[in-house]
Amino acid sequence: MAALLRLRWAKLHDGSLVRESLKLAVAHKSKLAVKKLPPDFALEHFDAFYPRVFGATEWRSIRLALLSQKKYCAVINPFAESSELHESMKNLGAERIVAAPPASKGYEEPEVNKAEIPKHIPMIEEQLPQEFLDSSRVIKKGHSEPLLSFVPATEMVYQEDVVHEEDYFNFLKPEAEIMMKTHKPIPFPPLSVYVYPACCVWDFPPPQENGTGIFNYYLMDAASLFPVMALDIQEGDNFADFCAAPGGKTLAVAFLEKTGSHLCTDESPSRVQRLRRSITSYLPEELRKSIAVKHIDMTRMSDDILYDKILVDVPCTNDRHSLFEEDNNIFRGTRIQERLHLPQTQSAILKQALRKLRVGGALVYSTCSLSPIQNDSVVHMSVQSFKTMKFVVTNLGPSFEPLRTYFQLHKCRYGQLVLPYLPNNFGPMYISRIDRIQ
Repeated sequence: MAALLRLRWAKLHDGSLVRESLKLAVAHKSKLAVKKLPPDFALEHFDAFYPRVFGATEWRSIRLALLSQKKYCAVINPFAESSELHESMKNLGAERIVAAPPASKGYEEPEVNKAEIPKHIPMIEEQLPQEFLDSSRVIKKGHSEPLLSFVPATEMVYQEDVVHEEDYFNFLKPEAEIMMKTHKPIPFPPLSVYVYPACCVWDFPPPQENGTGIFNYYLMDAASLFPVMALDIQEGDNFADFCAAPGGKTLAVAFLEKTGSHLCTDESPSRVQRLRRSITSYLPEELRKSIAVKHIDMTRMSDDILYDKILVDVPCTNDRHSLFEEDNNIFRGTRIQERLHLPQTQSAILKQALRKLRVGGALVYSTCSLSPIQNDSVVHMSVQSFKTMKFVVTNLGPSFEPLRTYFQLHKCRYGQLVLPYLPNNFGPMYISRIDRIQ
Protein backbone atom coordinates (compact mmCIF):
# COMPACT_ATOMS: atom_id res chain seq x y z
CA MET A 1 0.00 0.00 0.00
CA ALA A 2 2.88 2.36 0.83
CA ALA A 3 4.34 1.70 -2.60
CA LEU A 4 1.03 2.63 -4.24
CA LEU A 5 0.88 5.92 -2.30
CA ARG A 6 4.40 6.85 -3.39
CA LEU A 7 3.51 6.09 -6.99
CA ARG A 8 0.38 8.20 -6.71
CA TRP A 9 2.51 11.34 -6.27
CA ALA A 10 5.07 10.39 -8.90
CA LYS A 11 5.25 12.24 -12.17
CA LEU A 12 2.64 10.75 -14.48
CA HIS A 13 4.70 11.45 -17.63
CA ASP A 14 7.06 8.63 -16.59
CA GLY A 15 5.51 5.65 -18.42
CA SER A 16 7.46 3.03 -16.46
CA LEU A 17 6.04 4.30 -13.18
CA VAL A 18 2.51 4.09 -14.56
CA ARG A 19 3.07 0.52 -15.68
CA GLU A 20 4.46 -0.46 -12.27
CA SER A 21 1.44 1.13 -10.65
CA LEU A 22 -0.91 -0.96 -12.77
CA LYS A 23 0.99 -4.16 -11.96
CA LEU A 24 0.75 -3.50 -8.24
CA ALA A 25 -2.96 -2.78 -8.52
CA VAL A 26 -3.60 -6.04 -10.39
CA ALA A 27 -1.56 -8.02 -7.85
CA HIS A 28 -3.48 -6.44 -4.98
CA LYS A 29 -6.81 -7.27 -6.64
CA SER A 30 -5.81 -10.92 -7.19
CA LYS A 31 -5.07 -11.27 -3.46
CA LEU A 32 -8.57 -10.05 -2.71
CA ALA A 33 -10.12 -12.61 -5.07
CA VAL A 34 -12.48 -15.11 -3.44
CA LYS A 35 -10.61 -18.21 -2.34
CA LYS A 36 -12.12 -21.56 -3.29
CA LEU A 37 -13.50 -23.53 -0.37
CA PRO A 38 -13.93 -27.32 0.00
CA PRO A 39 -17.61 -27.19 -1.07
CA ASP A 40 -16.49 -25.47 -4.29
CA PHE A 41 -14.02 -28.26 -4.99
CA ALA A 42 -16.70 -30.85 -4.21
CA LEU A 43 -19.14 -29.30 -6.68
CA GLU A 44 -16.40 -29.00 -9.29
CA HIS A 45 -15.62 -32.70 -8.88
CA PHE A 46 -19.29 -33.72 -9.05
CA ASP A 47 -19.87 -31.57 -12.15
CA ALA A 48 -16.95 -33.29 -13.89
CA PHE A 49 -17.93 -36.81 -12.81
CA TYR A 50 -21.68 -37.30 -12.40
CA PRO A 51 -22.98 -36.09 -15.79
CA ARG A 52 -21.11 -39.07 -17.27
CA VAL A 53 -22.82 -41.39 -14.80
CA PHE A 54 -26.41 -40.12 -14.90
CA GLY A 55 -26.50 -38.03 -18.06
CA ALA A 56 -26.44 -34.24 -18.22
CA THR A 57 -30.20 -33.76 -17.85
CA GLU A 58 -30.65 -36.01 -14.82
CA TRP A 59 -27.53 -34.63 -13.20
CA ARG A 60 -28.96 -31.10 -13.39
CA SER A 61 -32.02 -32.32 -11.49
CA ILE A 62 -29.90 -34.13 -8.88
CA ARG A 63 -27.57 -31.15 -8.57
CA LEU A 64 -30.43 -28.75 -7.90
CA ALA A 65 -31.79 -31.05 -5.20
CA LEU A 66 -28.37 -31.49 -3.57
CA LEU A 67 -27.99 -27.73 -3.31
CA SER A 68 -31.51 -27.25 -1.93
CA GLN A 69 -33.06 -27.80 1.48
CA LYS A 70 -33.02 -31.42 2.55
CA LYS A 71 -36.18 -33.21 3.70
CA TYR A 72 -36.48 -35.20 6.90
CA CYS A 73 -38.83 -37.79 8.27
CA ALA A 74 -39.97 -38.29 11.85
CA VAL A 75 -39.58 -41.86 13.14
CA ILE A 76 -41.91 -42.27 16.10
CA ASN A 77 -40.21 -43.69 19.17
CA PRO A 78 -42.37 -46.68 20.22
CA PHE A 79 -41.18 -46.18 23.82
CA ALA A 80 -42.67 -42.68 23.88
CA GLU A 81 -45.63 -43.18 21.55
CA SER A 82 -49.11 -41.79 22.15
CA SER A 83 -52.30 -41.18 20.22
CA GLU A 84 -51.78 -37.46 20.80
CA LEU A 85 -48.40 -37.63 19.07
CA HIS A 86 -49.91 -39.26 15.98
CA GLU A 87 -52.67 -36.67 15.96
CA SER A 88 -50.16 -33.82 16.19
CA MET A 89 -48.27 -35.24 13.20
CA LYS A 90 -51.45 -35.24 11.16
CA ASN A 91 -52.21 -31.69 12.27
CA LEU A 92 -48.79 -30.64 11.02
CA GLY A 93 -49.77 -31.94 7.58
CA ALA A 94 -47.43 -34.92 7.71
CA GLU A 95 -48.47 -38.28 6.32
CA ARG A 96 -47.43 -41.74 7.40
CA ILE A 97 -45.31 -43.81 5.01
CA VAL A 98 -47.50 -46.73 4.00
CA ALA A 99 -46.00 -50.16 4.54
CA ALA A 100 -45.20 -52.19 1.46
CA PRO A 101 -47.74 -54.89 0.56
CA PRO A 102 -46.98 -58.39 1.85
CA ALA A 103 -45.22 -60.94 -0.32
CA SER A 104 -47.49 -62.61 -2.85
CA LYS A 105 -48.79 -66.06 -1.95
CA GLY A 106 -47.22 -69.04 -3.55
CA TYR A 107 -43.78 -67.45 -3.79
CA GLU A 108 -40.94 -69.87 -3.25
CA GLU A 109 -37.42 -68.57 -2.90
CA PRO A 110 -35.08 -70.46 -5.24
CA GLU A 111 -32.75 -72.78 -3.37
CA VAL A 112 -29.02 -72.62 -3.92
CA ASN A 113 -27.24 -75.98 -3.98
CA LYS A 114 -23.90 -75.19 -2.35
CA ALA A 115 -22.28 -78.36 -3.71
CA GLU A 116 -22.94 -77.23 -7.26
CA ILE A 117 -21.46 -73.76 -6.91
CA PRO A 118 -18.51 -73.57 -9.33
CA LYS A 119 -15.25 -71.90 -8.38
CA HIS A 120 -15.92 -69.33 -11.06
CA ILE A 121 -19.43 -68.09 -10.24
CA PRO A 122 -21.50 -67.33 -13.35
CA MET A 123 -23.85 -64.38 -13.66
CA ILE A 124 -27.34 -65.83 -13.34
CA GLU A 125 -29.11 -63.21 -15.40
CA GLU A 126 -32.08 -65.46 -16.16
CA GLN A 127 -33.13 -65.14 -12.52
CA LEU A 128 -33.41 -61.37 -12.77
CA PRO A 129 -36.39 -59.34 -13.98
CA GLN A 130 -35.56 -57.72 -17.31
CA GLU A 131 -35.80 -54.20 -15.87
CA PHE A 132 -33.06 -55.02 -13.35
CA LEU A 133 -30.52 -55.83 -16.04
CA ASP A 134 -28.29 -52.88 -16.89
CA SER A 135 -25.69 -53.97 -19.40
CA SER A 136 -23.84 -50.68 -19.13
CA ARG A 137 -22.94 -51.54 -15.52
CA VAL A 138 -21.85 -55.18 -16.03
CA ILE A 139 -18.28 -55.78 -14.90
CA LYS A 140 -16.91 -58.76 -16.79
CA LYS A 141 -13.71 -60.66 -16.20
CA GLY A 142 -10.69 -58.77 -17.43
CA HIS A 143 -12.68 -55.70 -18.45
CA SER A 144 -12.81 -52.55 -16.35
CA GLU A 145 -13.70 -50.13 -19.15
CA PRO A 146 -17.32 -49.52 -18.03
CA LEU A 147 -15.97 -48.18 -14.73
CA LEU A 148 -12.98 -46.35 -16.13
CA SER A 149 -15.30 -44.53 -18.50
CA PHE A 150 -16.50 -42.61 -15.46
CA VAL A 151 -13.06 -41.07 -14.84
CA PRO A 152 -13.25 -37.28 -15.26
CA ALA A 153 -10.90 -36.00 -17.93
CA THR A 154 -10.10 -32.89 -15.92
CA GLU A 155 -7.50 -32.52 -13.20
CA MET A 156 -8.61 -31.42 -9.74
CA VAL A 157 -6.43 -28.73 -8.14
CA TYR A 158 -6.26 -28.34 -4.35
CA GLN A 159 -3.87 -25.92 -2.63
CA GLU A 160 -1.41 -25.90 -5.53
CA ASP A 161 -1.37 -29.72 -5.67
CA VAL A 162 -2.50 -31.45 -8.84
CA VAL A 163 -4.34 -34.71 -8.31
CA HIS A 164 -5.00 -37.00 -11.25
CA GLU A 165 -8.38 -38.58 -10.60
CA GLU A 166 -7.26 -41.74 -12.42
CA ASP A 167 -5.55 -42.70 -9.14
CA TYR A 168 -9.05 -43.01 -7.69
CA PHE A 169 -9.70 -46.04 -9.89
CA ASN A 170 -6.46 -48.00 -9.62
CA PHE A 171 -7.98 -50.64 -7.34
CA LEU A 172 -10.45 -51.76 -10.02
CA LYS A 173 -9.20 -55.14 -11.22
CA PRO A 174 -12.28 -57.30 -11.87
CA GLU A 175 -11.44 -61.00 -11.90
CA ALA A 176 -14.82 -62.73 -11.59
CA GLU A 177 -18.51 -62.11 -12.01
CA ILE A 178 -20.85 -61.88 -9.04
CA MET A 179 -23.78 -64.22 -8.53
CA MET A 180 -27.14 -62.50 -8.05
CA LYS A 181 -30.53 -63.75 -6.95
CA THR A 182 -34.13 -62.69 -6.60
CA HIS A 183 -35.71 -62.53 -3.17
CA LYS A 184 -39.24 -62.48 -1.90
CA PRO A 185 -40.34 -58.84 -1.42
CA ILE A 186 -39.16 -57.43 1.89
CA PRO A 187 -41.85 -55.41 3.69
CA PHE A 188 -41.28 -51.91 4.99
CA PRO A 189 -40.30 -52.23 8.68
CA PRO A 190 -43.19 -51.92 11.17
CA LEU A 191 -42.27 -48.39 12.21
CA SER A 192 -44.43 -45.28 12.37
CA VAL A 193 -42.68 -42.89 9.98
CA TYR A 194 -44.09 -39.50 9.02
CA VAL A 195 -43.06 -37.31 6.08
CA TYR A 196 -44.44 -34.14 4.59
CA PRO A 197 -46.13 -34.44 1.17
CA ALA A 198 -44.17 -33.94 -2.04
CA CYS A 199 -43.00 -30.36 -2.66
CA CYS A 200 -43.40 -29.46 1.03
CA VAL A 201 -40.18 -28.43 2.75
CA TRP A 202 -41.58 -27.64 6.17
CA ASP A 203 -39.54 -28.45 9.25
CA PHE A 204 -40.73 -30.78 11.97
CA PRO A 205 -40.75 -29.27 15.47
CA PRO A 206 -37.87 -30.41 17.69
CA PRO A 207 -38.55 -33.75 19.44
CA GLN A 208 -39.84 -33.51 23.01
CA GLU A 209 -39.09 -35.58 26.09
CA ASN A 210 -42.02 -37.66 27.26
CA GLY A 211 -41.38 -37.26 30.99
CA THR A 212 -39.20 -40.36 31.31
CA GLY A 213 -36.12 -38.76 29.80
CA ILE A 214 -36.46 -40.13 26.25
CA PHE A 215 -37.55 -38.24 23.14
CA ASN A 216 -40.77 -38.97 21.28
CA TYR A 217 -39.41 -39.12 17.70
CA TYR A 218 -36.15 -39.14 15.79
CA LEU A 219 -35.54 -36.88 12.79
CA MET A 220 -33.52 -38.40 9.97
CA ASP A 221 -33.21 -38.64 6.20
CA ALA A 222 -35.98 -41.05 5.22
CA ALA A 223 -33.61 -42.68 2.72
CA SER A 224 -31.65 -43.99 5.72
CA LEU A 225 -34.53 -46.36 6.45
CA PHE A 226 -33.83 -48.37 3.28
CA PRO A 227 -30.75 -50.12 4.74
CA VAL A 228 -32.83 -51.07 7.80
CA MET A 229 -35.56 -52.39 5.52
CA ALA A 230 -33.08 -54.38 3.41
CA LEU A 231 -31.76 -56.12 6.53
CA ASP A 232 -35.19 -57.69 7.10
CA ILE A 233 -34.49 -58.19 10.82
CA GLN A 234 -36.09 -61.35 12.18
CA GLU A 235 -36.84 -62.36 15.76
CA GLY A 236 -33.65 -63.31 17.59
CA ASP A 237 -31.19 -62.11 14.93
CA ASN A 238 -27.72 -61.35 16.21
CA PHE A 239 -27.10 -57.92 14.71
CA ALA A 240 -24.00 -55.76 14.27
CA ASP A 241 -23.97 -52.16 13.08
CA PHE A 242 -20.44 -51.29 12.03
CA CYS A 243 -19.72 -47.57 11.45
CA ALA A 244 -22.91 -46.93 13.45
CA ALA A 245 -22.64 -43.23 14.41
CA PRO A 246 -24.57 -40.96 14.61
CA GLY A 247 -27.08 -43.73 15.33
CA GLY A 248 -30.25 -43.22 13.30
CA LYS A 249 -30.20 -46.63 11.64
CA THR A 250 -29.26 -48.47 14.82
CA LEU A 251 -32.12 -46.73 16.66
CA ALA A 252 -34.55 -47.82 13.94
CA VAL A 253 -33.39 -51.43 14.43
CA ALA A 254 -33.70 -51.08 18.22
CA PHE A 255 -37.24 -49.70 17.82
CA LEU A 256 -38.21 -53.04 16.22
CA GLU A 257 -37.32 -54.93 19.44
CA LYS A 258 -36.38 -58.10 17.54
CA THR A 259 -32.63 -58.56 17.85
CA GLY A 260 -31.11 -61.25 20.02
CA SER A 261 -27.92 -59.22 20.39
CA HIS A 262 -27.04 -55.74 19.16
CA LEU A 263 -23.49 -54.45 18.64
CA CYS A 264 -22.64 -50.90 17.54
CA THR A 265 -19.13 -49.82 16.62
CA ASP A 266 -17.33 -46.81 15.21
CA GLU A 267 -13.64 -45.98 14.85
CA SER A 268 -13.96 -42.33 15.92
CA PRO A 269 -14.06 -41.63 19.69
CA SER A 270 -16.15 -38.48 19.18
CA ARG A 271 -18.63 -40.34 16.98
CA VAL A 272 -18.88 -43.13 19.55
CA GLN A 273 -19.80 -40.52 22.17
CA ARG A 274 -22.43 -39.11 19.84
CA LEU A 275 -23.76 -42.63 19.30
CA ARG A 276 -24.01 -43.20 23.06
CA ARG A 277 -25.93 -39.93 23.47
CA SER A 278 -28.42 -40.98 20.79
CA ILE A 279 -29.02 -44.35 22.46
CA THR A 280 -29.42 -42.72 25.88
CA SER A 281 -31.83 -40.11 24.52
CA TYR A 282 -34.17 -42.52 22.75
CA LEU A 283 -34.12 -45.93 24.43
CA PRO A 284 -35.27 -47.05 27.90
CA GLU A 285 -32.61 -48.22 30.31
CA GLU A 286 -33.42 -51.93 30.07
CA LEU A 287 -32.97 -51.88 26.29
CA ARG A 288 -29.82 -49.76 26.47
CA LYS A 289 -28.21 -52.46 28.59
CA SER A 290 -28.65 -54.99 25.77
CA ILE A 291 -26.80 -52.84 23.21
CA ALA A 292 -23.00 -53.01 23.20
CA VAL A 293 -21.28 -49.83 21.98
CA LYS A 294 -17.57 -50.14 21.18
CA HIS A 295 -14.79 -47.97 19.81
CA ILE A 296 -13.31 -50.28 17.17
CA ASP A 297 -11.41 -49.94 13.91
CA MET A 298 -13.38 -52.38 11.76
CA THR A 299 -10.38 -53.29 9.61
CA ARG A 300 -8.57 -54.59 12.72
CA MET A 301 -11.41 -56.49 14.36
CA SER A 302 -10.05 -59.89 15.39
CA ASP A 303 -12.74 -61.77 17.36
CA ASP A 304 -14.46 -64.83 15.86
CA ILE A 305 -18.08 -63.85 16.60
CA LEU A 306 -20.46 -64.26 13.63
CA TYR A 307 -23.70 -62.36 13.07
CA ASP A 308 -27.03 -63.04 11.36
CA LYS A 309 -27.42 -59.47 10.10
CA ILE A 310 -24.78 -56.80 9.58
CA LEU A 311 -25.09 -53.17 8.54
CA VAL A 312 -22.03 -51.41 7.11
CA ASP A 313 -22.64 -47.71 6.41
CA VAL A 314 -19.07 -46.92 5.37
CA PRO A 315 -17.24 -43.57 5.34
CA CYS A 316 -17.74 -41.94 1.94
CA THR A 317 -17.64 -38.58 0.18
CA ASN A 318 -21.04 -37.84 1.77
CA ASP A 319 -22.05 -35.86 -1.30
CA ARG A 320 -24.72 -33.59 0.17
CA HIS A 321 -22.69 -32.81 3.29
CA SER A 322 -19.61 -32.00 1.18
CA LEU A 323 -21.47 -29.22 -0.62
CA PHE A 324 -22.13 -27.27 2.58
CA GLU A 325 -19.57 -28.18 5.25
CA GLU A 326 -16.22 -26.38 5.22
CA ASP A 327 -14.29 -27.74 8.19
CA ASN A 328 -15.06 -31.46 8.29
CA ASN A 329 -15.05 -31.88 4.51
CA ILE A 330 -13.28 -34.68 2.67
CA PHE A 331 -12.58 -32.28 -0.21
CA ARG A 332 -10.27 -30.18 1.97
CA GLY A 333 -6.76 -29.96 0.57
CA THR A 334 -5.34 -31.75 3.60
CA ARG A 335 -7.56 -34.80 2.94
CA ILE A 336 -6.76 -35.45 -0.73
CA GLN A 337 -5.08 -38.79 -0.15
CA GLU A 338 -7.82 -39.89 2.24
CA ARG A 339 -10.42 -39.16 -0.44
CA LEU A 340 -8.49 -40.90 -3.19
CA HIS A 341 -8.08 -43.99 -1.01
CA LEU A 342 -11.76 -44.11 -0.02
CA PRO A 343 -12.59 -47.11 -2.26
CA GLN A 344 -9.77 -49.12 -0.73
CA THR A 345 -10.88 -48.14 2.77
CA GLN A 346 -14.50 -48.98 2.00
CA SER A 347 -13.52 -52.32 0.51
CA ALA A 348 -11.34 -53.20 3.51
CA ILE A 349 -14.24 -52.49 5.89
CA LEU A 350 -16.73 -54.41 3.76
CA LYS A 351 -14.47 -57.46 3.41
CA GLN A 352 -13.86 -57.57 7.14
CA ALA A 353 -17.61 -57.31 7.79
CA LEU A 354 -18.32 -60.12 5.32
CA ARG A 355 -15.96 -62.35 7.29
CA LYS A 356 -18.17 -61.71 10.34
CA LEU A 357 -21.32 -62.92 8.56
CA ARG A 358 -22.60 -66.42 9.26
CA VAL A 359 -23.76 -68.74 6.47
CA GLY A 360 -27.39 -67.87 5.73
CA GLY A 361 -26.95 -64.35 7.07
CA ALA A 362 -27.27 -61.04 5.23
CA LEU A 363 -25.16 -57.89 5.13
CA VAL A 364 -26.30 -54.48 3.91
CA TYR A 365 -23.67 -52.12 2.49
CA SER A 366 -24.64 -48.45 2.21
CA THR A 367 -23.15 -45.04 1.43
CA CYS A 368 -24.34 -41.44 1.15
CA SER A 369 -22.58 -41.10 -2.21
CA LEU A 370 -23.76 -41.12 -5.82
CA SER A 371 -20.41 -42.49 -7.01
CA PRO A 372 -20.53 -45.91 -8.73
CA ILE A 373 -16.90 -46.34 -7.70
CA GLN A 374 -17.81 -46.15 -4.00
CA ASN A 375 -20.98 -48.17 -4.53
CA ASP A 376 -21.22 -50.96 -7.13
CA SER A 377 -17.46 -51.15 -7.63
CA VAL A 378 -16.64 -51.60 -3.94
CA VAL A 379 -19.29 -54.32 -3.68
CA HIS A 380 -17.89 -56.07 -6.75
CA MET A 381 -14.24 -55.89 -5.76
CA SER A 382 -14.98 -57.01 -2.19
CA VAL A 383 -17.24 -59.97 -2.98
CA GLN A 384 -15.10 -61.32 -5.82
CA SER A 385 -12.00 -61.31 -3.60
CA PHE A 386 -13.22 -64.29 -1.55
CA LYS A 387 -12.25 -67.77 -2.75
CA THR A 388 -13.74 -70.16 -0.16
CA MET A 389 -16.58 -68.04 1.24
CA LYS A 390 -19.43 -67.60 -1.25
CA PHE A 391 -21.87 -64.70 -1.45
CA VAL A 392 -24.78 -63.61 -3.62
CA VAL A 393 -26.13 -60.10 -4.16
CA THR A 394 -29.88 -59.73 -3.74
CA ASN A 395 -32.08 -57.78 -6.14
CA LEU A 396 -33.82 -55.21 -3.91
CA GLY A 397 -35.82 -53.66 -6.75
CA PRO A 398 -39.14 -55.47 -6.11
CA SER A 399 -38.96 -54.66 -2.39
CA PHE A 400 -38.31 -50.94 -2.87
CA GLU A 401 -40.69 -50.44 -5.80
CA PRO A 402 -43.83 -49.82 -3.65
CA LEU A 403 -42.07 -46.83 -2.06
CA ARG A 404 -41.57 -44.86 -5.28
CA THR A 405 -44.37 -42.57 -4.11
CA TYR A 406 -41.92 -41.07 -1.65
CA PHE A 407 -38.52 -41.62 -3.25
CA GLN A 408 -36.70 -41.25 -6.56
CA LEU A 409 -35.06 -44.65 -7.06
CA HIS A 410 -32.28 -45.49 -9.50
CA LYS A 411 -31.34 -49.10 -10.22
CA CYS A 412 -27.68 -49.99 -10.02
CA ARG A 413 -25.95 -53.23 -10.87
CA TYR A 414 -25.67 -54.46 -7.30
CA GLY A 415 -28.14 -52.31 -5.43
CA GLN A 416 -30.56 -49.41 -5.41
CA LEU A 417 -29.76 -45.71 -5.20
CA VAL A 418 -32.07 -43.10 -3.68
CA LEU A 419 -31.53 -39.96 -5.76
CA PRO A 420 -32.01 -36.43 -4.43
CA TYR A 421 -35.15 -35.14 -6.12
CA LEU A 422 -36.55 -31.68 -5.43
CA PRO A 423 -40.20 -32.64 -4.65
CA ASN A 424 -39.04 -35.36 -2.20
CA ASN A 425 -35.51 -34.29 -1.37
CA PHE A 426 -34.09 -37.35 0.39
CA GLY A 427 -30.76 -39.05 -0.17
CA PRO A 428 -28.42 -39.80 -1.74
CA MET A 429 -28.32 -43.31 -0.31
CA TYR A 430 -26.92 -46.44 -1.95
CA ILE A 431 -28.10 -49.81 -0.63
CA SER A 432 -26.78 -53.27 -1.53
CA ARG A 433 -27.69 -56.52 0.23
CA ILE A 434 -25.17 -59.39 0.21
CA ASP A 435 -26.15 -62.87 1.47
CA ARG A 436 -23.61 -65.48 2.50
CA ILE A 437 -24.39 -68.93 1.07
CA GLN A 438 -21.19 -70.83 1.87
